[in-house]
Amino acid sequence: MPIVHVHAIHPPWGKGIEKILRDVPSALGKALSCPPDDVWVYFEEVDSAKVGADCRGWKGHCPVVVIRARVRSDDAVQRGLEAVAHAVAGAFSLPIEDIWVHWVDLPPGRVFAGGAIR
Repeated sequence: MPIVHVHAIHPPWGKGIEKILRDVPSALGKALSCPPDDVWVYFEEVDSAKVGADCRGWKGHCPVVVIRARVRSDDAVQRGLEAVAHAVAGAFSLPIEDIWVHWVDLPPGRVFAGGAIR
């Protein structure tokens, strides 16, 4: 079950967060050949962002996305990273170059979920 955390400034329109919560599970599920219902997505609003010495507003603030999931092949991870980056860029109408996505492997025995060590 991949868990995705999107850290970003609140979009200037109301539908951006809803679009993220809808599009990311679909895109990642397709990339990993798993049901979208198995993908959890959290939007975590940040108050402000700074890139170098520059305070950034909505445009140019570079959302940061972290995917935590079980260990997968390099190809699967790459497909997942690209799918999520495109979904976030599309939902937020930001350039793909402004999206940062990081995959964190969760090896067996390192997660407690569903009432048991997984």
